[in-house]
Amino acid sequence: MTNPFIKGHYQNEAVAQSYDEERFSSLVGKTFDRLEKRAIGRAVREVLKEKPDPLVLDVPCGTGRITEFFLDQGLKVTGGDISLAMIEQARRKCARFGDRAAFAQLDLDHLDLPDGSFDLVSCIRLFHHLGTTERGAILKKLSRVSKKFVLVNVSFSSPVYRLRRRLKRLLGQGVSKTSSTWDEIRRETREADLRVWRTYFPFRFASEDLVLLLTKTNDAHAASDGRK
Repeated sequence: MTNPFIKGHYQNEAVAQSYDEERFSSLVGKTFDRLEKRAIGRAVREVLKEKPDPLVLDVPCGTGRITEFFLDQGLKVTGGDISLAMIEQARRKCARFGDRAAFAQLDLDHLDLPDGSFDLVSCIRLFHHLGTTERGAILKKLSRVSKKFVLVNVSFSSPVYRLRRRLKRLLGQGVSKTSSTWDEIRRETREADLRVWRTYFPFRFASEDLVLLLTKTNDAHAASDGRK
């Protein structure tokens, strides 16, 4: 299940307060934030074609970076996180949206929500930390509470991206803890009764980040492969 270090680390008040500043205040961080949100926005537009007024769950919501983005698109969003310190940061960030924003303490290992509670369930910047078994287990929970759509991002693994990761390590640059091959993505989604509908690279080749829009397998519109 979810790495215990991750679950504990982000419950620290100091970590929650410094999270955005450390990751998204630099030029590189701001650029990545903009590109990732652009990719997520493309996925949201696809969802809106099928469901004009979707109810959204963003989990883990962290400090509300993506929760706020969804709210900016006019959506009604519940942000969930195991960390009350993170939720407090998110609540402050999203206070201007009034009752369109709600927050709840949620543990992805024990997601205490009814089946099919939300039209769209998002899980951003978590799978980079998890191995295939953990990712598969979380996907099953996300699928269960979604009526139709699940949105996640992964660190994509292919010969080109594996070479890029090796070069970054040689240069002393940080890389994600884990990565996902296409075969792993297909297996993990299939076992969660999901399939890939759309894929978006925020910054192809310059970043391993890959945004996946998944749909329940009983969706007649779902493509057999999903790559674009």
